[in-house]
Amino acid sequence: MSAVFLIILCVAYVALIGAFSYGFEKVPEFRASRPTPTTRFCMVVPFRNEENCLPTLLASLAELDYPSELLEYIFVDDASDDASVALIRSASLLFPVSILPNRRLTASPKKDAIVTAVEATNMDWIITTDADCTMGPNWLRAYDAFIQEEQPDFIAAPVGVPSQSQYWPALQLMEHMALQGATIGGFGIGMPFLCNGANMAYTKHFFQESYGYLGNDAIASGDDVFLLHKAVQAGKKTAFLKAKDAIVWTGLAPDFATYVQQRVRWARKSSGYRNTFARIVAGVVFFGNLFPALALVCLLWRRSLSGHSDLHTAAWFFAFKCMVDYALLTKTRRFFGVYAYHFFSGSLVYPFLSSFVATRSMWGGYTWKGRRFRR
Repeated sequence: MSAVFLIILCVAYVALIGAFSYGFEKVPEFRASRPTPTTRFCMVVPFRNEENCLPTLLASLAELDYPSELLEYIFVDDASDDASVALIRSASLLFPVSILPNRRLTASPKKDAIVTAVEATNMDWIITTDADCTMGPNWLRAYDAFIQEEQPDFIAAPVGVPSQSQYWPALQLMEHMALQGATIGGFGIGMPFLCNGANMAYTKHFFQESYGYLGNDAIASGDDVFLLHKAVQAGKKTAFLKAKDAIVWTGLAPDFATYVQQRVRWARKSSGYRNTFARIVAGVVFFGNLFPALALVCLLWRRSLSGHSDLHTAAWFFAFKCMVDYALLTKTRRFFGVYAYHFFSGSLVYPFLSSFVATRSMWGGYTWKGRRFRR
């Protein structure tokens, strides 16, 4: 491994994460003036065997402070065989809910579910979330005020995870906060490339005008970023709703096996990126985690890469990487009001974990929600 290559990679990584930290601050925190709501939302929740998660989501939805005549709930059932449908039907006593069977047309069940709901609604805005999420009562009011003020076509919004002190959950929290920081930072520097389908919204007109997921429907994941990339490519107005009232809270993978399958599913969509900046970020982050991991292995084996200078360069790279990562994580966790522990030890472990997942995503399939997906 050449020291020159490591230096170039270090500069690229530090510049990229530093740009995200700068961009994070450039996105102002939105404080709604609580205007009279006018936005007509269709909330879409795809689900499959979510009986353990749905009660908390349904309780959150029942507490939403938003005019019922401006809001439609569509839950799309992707062949559940547990008590999920019964739970949602029971919620109809609190608010009107429609349950539609998923109409499978592509290799992506979730994309099919969203298309099914979009075709069934007459509302102007589509807002998506997941069955394992919760939100505050002012969630939709924050969206409505933002739409009235900014007039966007596509909105990404924050997804948080509660504070964690145990090592494995804390490591996942660090990763999640890094992704959220990069997401917000990308919008801040005018290069949006990430978003999270657990909390995003777009106009029905944009979805139909862009032909939904046509062109990437062979990839099982990516119901979020592919739409964002289409919006950017089409010159639509995209924005990030950086507001605490707009935060949606979600959980973490319960075990290592589930984590790997989930992350492989996420990583697999990068092969379909047509957004140049997204490809650059994916490459820099992949190699930015791979080479510190390789350098640490060489250090433990008391062997150099191609000489001691390369190893010293890798050590400096790791030090700079930790500094810029910590700066971005600090900004992100302060916004969400959460705490992440074990940063230093996590910084040693995560390059191995990230490199393993990225490499694993390049071959074989994965299992998600009881289904096997091929590469």
